[in-house]
Amino acid sequence: MKKFKHVDEMDKVLPYDIILVRGTSIISYGIKYFTKSPYSHVALVVSPFMTFETDYKFPSTIRNLSYNKRNYEIYRLKEPLTNKQKQQVNDYIYNHVNDKYDWRLIFSRMFHILFKTPIVQNRKRLNCDELIVNALKSANVDLIGNRTFYTPEIVAESKKLYKVN
Repeated sequence: MKKFKHVDEMDKVLPYDIILVRGTSIISYGIKYFTKSPYSHVALVVSPFMTFETDYKFPSTIRNLSYNKRNYEIYRLKEPLTNKQKQQVNDYIYNHVNDKYDWRLIFSRMFHILFKTPIVQNRKRLNCDELIVNALKSANVDLIGNRTFYTPEIVAESKKLYKVN
């Protein structure tokens, strides 16, 4: 029987935790370089073994938590969600499974960093940080305030989160 990589860490990962990933793909290195961040990806834990996320390789989906523990950190809400808020996040997830990835936003953010051009995004597509920020915003949990430009690092810096040791 195959041993799950993270069994020793599962007691630390709870539903509605946020996983910030230090990706190792060429795209991840580009994101980390341009945003000057250790993180390139964001996912929301929906159960100890499953996450809700989107990536340049796939639309938003619920999938196995398969990241190597050395490549991610866990962030948790300082104030736990109420049952009503959990249902609101779950409804958001249900309504946004299979949303397409927003490539335009990734390039727009890069040009914004380099040349201060306006950020352009597609309202029908999302990227990983938008997906998770919006899921929690649907339950009136605002991780980023008035920011119009944000990254995985900005999510990590939210005053509503703390890093789990």
